[in-house]
Amino acid sequence: FLIGLRSLGVPIVSCCWGIVAGPTWALLLTGDYRLASEDTRFMIPILNPLECLPQLVGRSTATHLTMESGTVSAANLLEMSVIHQVQIDQDTTQKAAAEQAKRIANFPVLSSRQTLSCMCPDAEKYLLVH
Repeated sequence: FLIGLRSLGVPIVSCCWGIVAGPTWALLLTGDYRLASEDTRFMIPILNPLECLPQLVGRSTATHLTMESGTVSAANLLEMSVIHQVQIDQDTTQKAAAEQAKRIANFPVLSSRQTLSCMCPDAEKYLLVH
């Protein structure tokens, strides 16, 4: 499913709120641009992480997300560069995600493809290998 999303060839904006745990991590990390509401709680460890997790978030962050246990706040993940934006609440997060998606959609197709490669190059490498 996730490789199918990546193979669409368009940038993906992920938006989350509430609790992120289990398979939801993979769906979130599939996005090229990731947003979360301030009150989102991320449950770690990430079990069965994506093979490209270290390339997506860095080795030390990947180790932290797969070896530690408990919850991590959206602000902490923003500091670790796992997510790109934190908004105040669910509605604001959804609006910001829609605005970002519209901004990207207004680019010409070639520019969107290049933006995709710049935003998340390691996911593209992973897709091409598998």
